[in-house]
Amino acid sequence: MHVAIEAGGRKDTGRRGSILLLTLMILMAMAAVVTAFLSVVLGTNSTTADQFNRAKALYIAEAGLHKGMSYLSLVDSNWRTVWSYPVIGPVPVSFDSGTYTLWVTGATTVKITSVGTYNSVSRIVQVQFNTSSLTRVPNTWTEL
Repeated sequence: MHVAIEAGGRKDTGRRGSILLLTLMILMAMAAVVTAFLSVVLGTNSTTADQFNRAKALYIAEAGLHKGMSYLSLVDSNWRTVWSYPVIGPVPVSFDSGTYTLWVTGATTVKITSVGTYNSVSRIVQVQFNTSSLTRVPNTWTEL
């Protein structure tokens, strides 16, 4: 076996640059961990934003339902003229940075459908409303 001795008195075992290679491998592993962590954090932010947009769209749709029920009970118990009322017609109405759109169908018991939209996310809710007693029919609130 041939071992060369350098000027400083160290042995040259042919392992020159191994520390540099080890350092590069550790840096690559750390970069992979940081990248994985960032993807989880950014994915969580996206999920949170989606949940917020869905909740906001639902609240806006529910606000539309309440507007429709209020209109039917206070202004127009004969719901057939509801289409002439611009705030309740099938035209999107601005509400809290979003919109809602209402549809009313039925006779004595009417079905009010409201679509709430916020940041391109839409949620649809329905409720049945009894126009003779001016009350909501129990257990009829549904999300579509």
